[in-house]
Amino acid sequence: MMSHVLVVAMSIVLVARASAQIPVPPPTTVRPGPPSGWTVEGQETEGLVTDIDRSAGTIRLDNGETYRIPPALGTRLAMIEPGSAVRLRYGVQGGQNIAIAVDPLP
Repeated sequence: MMSHVLVVAMSIVLVARASAQIPVPPPTTVRPGPPSGWTVEGQETEGLVTDIDRSAGTIRLDNGETYRIPPALGTRLAMIEPGSAVRLRYGVQGGQNIAIAVDPLP
């Protein structure tokens, strides 16, 4: 019985020493790629329009930010003039502020 315990104990020691010598590769680092699609959604701002570029489909507010107005909102863009107060709902895609809704304020 004692010899059986001794054999099991020696086997455990030998296996432990052998596994301690197995080289383990270093962890790999996976670098994330750039985000695709909307990076920020559901933002809202209000302000006065300071500049409109109808050919580019953009407006700039008095907060200094430029917002792209998609063609689907083109009729709203036609109603806006510099000095108009507006509320914009927008998201950020590819580093650009993209309007989702444009509402003139009184």
